[in-house]
Amino acid sequence: MQIGNAVYRHVLEAELARPKGHFTENGIARDLSISPNTVSIAIKRLLDIGAAAMYRRHFEILSFDKALAYWAATRKFGKDIVYSTYVNKPAKAIEQSMPGETAYTSYTGYANLFGNDAADYGEVYVYATDVGLSDIKSRFEKNLFAPRSKYANLVVLKPDKVLYVMIKENSLNKSTVPKTQLYADLWNISEWNAYEFVKKLKKTIDDEYAKNLLQLSRN
Repeated sequence: MQIGNAVYRHVLEAELARPKGHFTENGIARDLSISPNTVSIAIKRLLDIGAAAMYRRHFEILSFDKALAYWAATRKFGKDIVYSTYVNKPAKAIEQSMPGETAYTSYTGYANLFGNDAADYGEVYVYATDVGLSDIKSRFEKNLFAPRSKYANLVVLKPDKVLYVMIKENSLNKSTVPKTQLYADLWNISEWNAYEFVKKLKKTIDDEYAKNLLQLSRN
């Protein structure tokens, strides 16, 4: 995963939790242990489309919705895939056999956080550390006789270095990526049912943002 995605996740999760926040590029760089230049490049893209505004000492998100849509639309999901295979088991059985040092995204991630009220699914997507990936390969070997050409129902992705630490330290809620990351990932999945999850998750995120905005206006 490009490290710029860690910037979008950090900013959007903070904005979702507390709308109209003030951010500084140096502050984000310090929080994520990355270079200020990396932050600057990522934020410039949001400035260019009017999703953010830069002031003398800070920048703000002007349109959370537009910033989230930009991340989802430009996310290079396929480039992060490091392992995939077909497992002759239903998704629930694959999930139950998943080793440690992994974090769910996509359908499983949504179901972990909100319960599955969207659609049935048969594929499992996870991020994994080096240890987690090694264990996955041992438990779920490459299947050379998949039922459809190039079809895989277990897909493993490489996390950016910030998410890697979160997985390693087991600090993620229900071993699942944050909501904004989940949205960006689901947006980039081509299975027919992915959009049902996208719509449900977007409504959940919108409702949470509206609630937090209202709470802010009352303070």
